[in-house]
Amino acid sequence: MNYLRIFILMAGLWLLPIEAMSAKTSLQEQINETPSGGMLIIQSGTYEGPIELTKPIDLVAQDGAVIVYNGTEEAVSISGQDVSVSNLSIKASDQAAAAIQLTGDGHELIGLDIVTGTTAIRMNQASHVLVEGTDIVGQSEKHAIDLNESDDNVFEANTVTRVEDGFYVEESNRNTFMNNKISEAHYGFHIMYSEGIELIDNQVEESFTGAMVMGASGGTIKGNVFKDNNKNVNAQGLLLYDSAEVHVTGNDLVNNRIGLFIEQANANEVRDNLFLSNYIAIQFLEAESNIIAGNDFRLNLNEAQAIKSSRNSVNRNYWDSAVKADVNGDGYSDLTYEADPYFLSLTDEVPEYQLFFQSPGMLILQKMLKSTSGELLIDTNPLMKPQAIDTARTEGSAWTVGAIATIMFGLSASLFLIGRKKS
Repeated sequence: MNYLRIFILMAGLWLLPIEAMSAKTSLQEQINETPSGGMLIIQSGTYEGPIELTKPIDLVAQDGAVIVYNGTEEAVSISGQDVSVSNLSIKASDQAAAAIQLTGDGHELIGLDIVTGTTAIRMNQASHVLVEGTDIVGQSEKHAIDLNESDDNVFEANTVTRVEDGFYVEESNRNTFMNNKISEAHYGFHIMYSEGIELIDNQVEESFTGAMVMGASGGTIKGNVFKDNNKNVNAQGLLLYDSAEVHVTGNDLVNNRIGLFIEQANANEVRDNLFLSNYIAIQFLEAESNIIAGNDFRLNLNEAQAIKSSRNSVNRNYWDSAVKADVNGDGYSDLTYEADPYFLSLTDEVPEYQLFFQSPGMLILQKMLKSTSGELLIDTNPLMKPQAIDTARTEGSAWTVGAIATIMFGLSASLFLIGRKKS
């Protein structure tokens, strides 16, 4: 009998802490009880939002830990300093103000998985924040990450799909974006009135515009891939608008409607980029004093156009359609290259004329009816050979452009033969 009583007593003592912990079903309560500088491990399971983080703690989620929120506030609100959240999944409805609202300094968001119809991460007056390894899937109507008056932040190795803008950045300075992948967006990067921006080794594809940089002063766009942004009449790989002293170097602009569009932008440098298989490789509109040097222009349907643009330095680029002659063997052609947009101007007025691309008659017309000097881009010392480029990058696009050119030539020849038979 005594043994039975002891057993019941021990069992009761063992069950008491379990009951006490099971009462703590609220994630917010666990956050509130975690001391500053402490760590809270979130067990696998589904938790109801919203939650608020206002003190420096590490929130580490086990695999399978998910916050679900169907309200109108933010699913996760972060303020103060040095809050870290990692490995957490968040599902927020399109009625929510944001999946994550973030202000303050020194926060880290690492390895998150966010699925939402609203803005995934909204940052307002936030600085020295790291967002790394986070996957965001939207519903094409809101931004993935929205920065307003937020400086000196780093965004690295994030993946963004199906959003309005991958990164919308307004009046936010010295932010760095590295190794991010964005697809199915309106703008991959939408940079507005920000200084010292850095876009490095990112990839944007199948979007309306890979990156738009507007009203920017200074900045670096380096080593990015802007590819297959061609499914809209206004699509382009990279747009520099009303920006100055931006350095565009070592990027691949491949199979876009327009590779690079420079509009009302001055004193920018475009060096050592690959323009491959674009409908228009580079286009200027009311742009002055920009430097275009050391770039490779290959297999583009239209290489260049300049409208109301002057004093741009175009020199020592490789143009695969240029007639070249190197008398002194210095690697540069002694023949000036002029990129004439006559075919582009003609097809803008009558799109059906695209069927006659590279047809003999069109080439003769282009020689006879040369564009005005204000529309020509002139390279005084074009390169004789292209720069070293990984051939694996070019093979697929080269095949595509070759096939298109062959089809267009065949169609133009067929139309010519049909016309002769009727006559």
